[in-house]
Amino acid sequence: MPRMPQVLLPLHKRTQRLQELILKVESGDGLLISEMRSAVPPDVLKNLTIELRQEAPSLALRRDIPSSLKRYAELIKKADQLASRLRAKVPATRGPGLKGQKLPFCAVEYAYERAWEYLEEYVSTGEFSWLDRWPNFDDPGNTSGPSRRGIPRLIGSRSPYAEARLISTEMHRKLKLKVLNACLEDCLYV
Repeated sequence: MPRMPQVLLPLHKRTQRLQELILKVESGDGLLISEMRSAVPPDVLKNLTIELRQEAPSLALRRDIPSSLKRYAELIKKADQLASRLRAKVPATRGPGLKGQKLPFCAVEYAYERAWEYLEEYVSTGEFSWLDRWPNFDDPGNTSGPSRRGIPRLIGSRSPYAEARLISTEMHRKLKLKVLNACLEDCLYV
């Protein structure tokens, strides 16, 4: 099905919408590209998405990841999904003995411990440079350990618990703010 052409709001409503979006970004709230569609011209949005992609080289790095770290990343992803489901209190639909029941906290704990043990057993110390923090297996404390906040993640991970990101959310915020302010100026001085 063909995509509908983007329709911009009338000028007075567009300036009002742009001001709302600017306030939202300045207050620290996240802003999706889709929320900008009614107020920002399509060519400007396209340039913004291209610029955001160029600022984030994480996709290029992911091609070279060692296979042991790919498996580790999958284990973390599964653990994160379980933790999200627990937070949302969604009944589990898969797994032996869990059909239609609430997900127990110990299942989430076990998933992170499984990823931690995999990291300890199968990932070599030379591959730790791919991680955002060095794992301390002897004394897992606040900085690294088998928990949602403490588990080392791949550099470039978009998780809110990742310590090192290739592109910061601050960079995203600044780019979006720059585009919104430029569009607002265009609307005011037409």
